[in-house]
Amino acid sequence: WPDAAPEKYVPRLRAAGLAIVDVQDWQGSLRFLDVGALVYYLKAVPWLVPGFSVATQRDTLFALQDRLDAD
Repeated sequence: WPDAAPEKYVPRLRAAGLAIVDVQDWQGSLRFLDVGALVYYLKAVPWLVPGFSVATQRDTLFALQDRLDAD
């Protein structure tokens, strides 16, 4: 998904008959207050961490939650 950009998709959406009202790019940082929210996000946007799996990252996720709880 590194090539995902409005310039690529807007013309195709218009050609499909959709009206594009507003297009914006966003850059910034995200902050997650618990691991559950992070996992939900990573599952919703799988291109950010290809191959991400709760099962294979279980110990790391628990350790991260422990760190968050300690702060």
